[in-house]
Amino acid sequence: MNIRLLFIAVFLISLVTLSVHADDYCKGYHSPSNPFQCFKHGNCVWWAAYKRPDLKAHMHGNAREWYRDAINVGFPVGRVPVKGSIVVFNGLKDDK
Repeated sequence: MNIRLLFIAVFLISLVTLSVHADDYCKGYHSPSNPFQCFKHGNCVWWAAYKRPDLKAHMHGNAREWYRDAINVGFPVGRVPVKGSIVVFNGLKDDK
């Protein structure tokens, strides 16, 4: 198996692993097929995906990446919130 096929296989396996570890329930709320983990104290991206289920298929990873993701898929972005907006702040150092 060449290195490229190995990389693709590892990538596909990691996608399956991510979906297995996602949580449909978080702190008493139910969000079917939510792609994010809840964690012990909750998770901001889980909550955003719960409130805006139309984003689940388009937003990935840390919330600080969502602004770029939104632009890439054609969602409107801006500095003035409107109904249904999701706010994204710059991440803190080391995600703390």
